[in-house]
Amino acid sequence: MCGIVGISSKEKKKIIDFPIKKSMSILSHRGPDDQNLKKMQYALFGHLRLSIIGVESVNAKQPICDKNYMLIYNGEIYNYTELQKRLQDINVVCSGESDTEVLFLCLVHFGIKKTLKIIDGMFAFAFYDDLKKKLYLARDRIGEKFIYWSKINNSLIFASEIKTLVQCNKINIKPNLKKINEIFYHRKIYGKETLFENIFELEAGTYLEYTIKESKIRIFSYWKLENFKMVSAKSDYLEEFEYNFLNSVKSRMVSDVPIGSLISGGIDSSALVQTMLDIESNLNLNLFFYEAKIKKFNEKNDVNLFLGNMKSKYPLSKINLHTVRRKSHKFLNEYSKMTYHYDEPLTFNNFHLVSDLTKKAYQKNIKVIFSGEGVDELLFGYDRFFRTSRIISQCKNDHEKLQNIYFGAGINNIEIIAQLNNKSNTMEYQDSCSWKYLKKIYKDFDSDTVQILFSQKFRLIGLLQRQDRAAMANSVESRAPFLAPKFFNWVNGLPIDVKRNIKKNKNKIILKNYMSKKVPERILNKNKIGFITDFDLWLNSYDFINYLKKIVLNKDSFSSTYLDISLIIKILNLPKTKIENYFFLLSSIYTLECWFDVFFNKKKSM
Repeated sequence: MCGIVGISSKEKKKIIDFPIKKSMSILSHRGPDDQNLKKMQYALFGHLRLSIIGVESVNAKQPICDKNYMLIYNGEIYNYTELQKRLQDINVVCSGESDTEVLFLCLVHFGIKKTLKIIDGMFAFAFYDDLKKKLYLARDRIGEKFIYWSKINNSLIFASEIKTLVQCNKINIKPNLKKINEIFYHRKIYGKETLFENIFELEAGTYLEYTIKESKIRIFSYWKLENFKMVSAKSDYLEEFEYNFLNSVKSRMVSDVPIGSLISGGIDSSALVQTMLDIESNLNLNLFFYEAKIKKFNEKNDVNLFLGNMKSKYPLSKINLHTVRRKSHKFLNEYSKMTYHYDEPLTFNNFHLVSDLTKKAYQKNIKVIFSGEGVDELLFGYDRFFRTSRIISQCKNDHEKLQNIYFGAGINNIEIIAQLNNKSNTMEYQDSCSWKYLKKIYKDFDSDTVQILFSQKFRLIGLLQRQDRAAMANSVESRAPFLAPKFFNWVNGLPIDVKRNIKKNKNKIILKNYMSKKVPERILNKNKIGFITDFDLWLNSYDFINYLKKIVLNKDSFSSTYLDISLIIKILNLPKTKIENYFFLLSSIYTLECWFDVFFNKKKSM
């Protein structure tokens, strides 16, 4: 896991003038173990390293290059030992000590297309080919790792985090006003655009080709999540699930440093920990748990029940539990700091909790943690999926069904959101890439599978951005074994009834069947709680309403500058019985205001 930044241009002066050292300093949290930069004819790369694989190997140092090629990358290639054998088959010498070296040699000898087809990992990389005078940027299939880019005249600049591009002083930053409605719909802009105009996110499963002398960009898709094959009806689903999941977890345990895991007391994290112990029964395993102050959200008893069960089953393992607690006032005090790390308006209010947990991991010398991200998107794990299923079963036409999937609970705010933006030329939701994607897949799948795929394609990216930024802010790598592409593809190909039962309101059926004899029944059948805090409750209170009024009325606020401030004040002055319908919208405005303060009003030192 690392931080990467660079520039490619046919104008060598622009390469020389690029503030590479300043840009690298902004990413220092991503790579505290080593840093280096290298320049070739039309490219300059900077790399900051968090050492996970090949810790002592000189072949793991980046940028890695020879006289014609140069590579920097962020992430892990889990099957690098298998790829080493492929290289040996064509007489390519490889030390096998580092996934970095293997990736570089694959790109040199197999090319970009074949390499992307055969590597298994989470990654974002930049590869410069001096023979072809081309730069390639690539991102992993699911989107666990991030890379952002911007084209300025005859130059392409890129980095692991948006703030690096914002602060390199090469871009005249502006809010992306035409996409602002998506923040109110989803809390995130879905697709390649970001909330900064002219800064783009390379989408999952794609790679960018930059032809330097022509200054031409082309983006190619090399993997699509909807292109899965249905699992044969003759299959033993449970047996195959166990085999595939075991392999996914095992592949993600590749590391030269200790691995820990987040744990919540629910079925997802319990499945991860249980399977890690099945694979290696004498682990020294550190687990990190957030203990909620609110009694009904406190899962400490379930965690203790699970740990007692594990310790009796795996007496050779040493299982250590580290608990994190947080005072509610700290959420508000640190909101700007968290927004700075996230780069955009916070999609999830529990960013702070992931940050606290990974900070604790770092303090315990754990560089890698497992998380259960993606299982809810795979196995119909959210209550909102059930609510939407019931709603769309009553819809009169396909457009209504699509709207309910696209907007979810925010469907009643469409009209007022349009009124909010009367000062800006915003894009209609029907023109967005996410709506077009939804319309496309709706023709080929049942509505429940459409819900899952839409969430995997877009909402999951926000969760992964939270994991990446919160963990790497503390120099910790977050891995998600449920997102191993082979496993991910296989689960998507299961019949929908293997994942959920609408009538009985049951979800994650196959995962629960897999875990049925492994964990106590209380954990197996408990309802999903999620990371709920008293801060979430505050965001639905009158104290929050009064606080937000002061913010939006400031003459430098985003609302005063770009939105219909009179309409916002009108909503904020509604009686309690009516204002509750707008809490999601108002909290979205709050996250937007914090972002605007951090990056445009410079309320946090950058």
